[in-house]
Amino acid sequence: SRPSENGSIYSTLMSRLQTIARRQKLSQSNTQAVLERSRLSLSHLKDHMTYLDRKAMQVDAKQRSHLQTHSDLLQFSQLQVHCDLLTRAVPRLAERAEQFERDLNTVIYLAIGAAISSAVLLSALFYKF
Repeated sequence: SRPSENGSIYSTLMSRLQTIARRQKLSQSNTQAVLERSRLSLSHLKDHMTYLDRKAMQVDAKQRSHLQTHSDLLQFSQLQVHCDLLTRAVPRLAERAEQFERDLNTVIYLAIGAAISSAVLLSALFYKF
């Protein structure tokens, strides 16, 4: 081989190696930039996920509060129904108490009448003999 040919091959190889080195540095620089953007995006995603977790916990707390309020309202509504039933039952109970008192008075009068009749009958029987 000739020296000028060797120089030309060497020069071509060096030029190619330098091009490869430049491309590699550019690729490394691009990779580094992508990596930095990815880290930044991941950091933003992490912050957003933390925010969403906080919001989800707030929504859960509100739902539990609403559920408790609904439960309280339902219990209050049931209590009102029972109170209405009692309110309707009290006059009927008072009527029954009055009727019971009248019936009891009648029974007492009848018992007194029976006792008097028995006494009269017994005294009549004793006077006869």
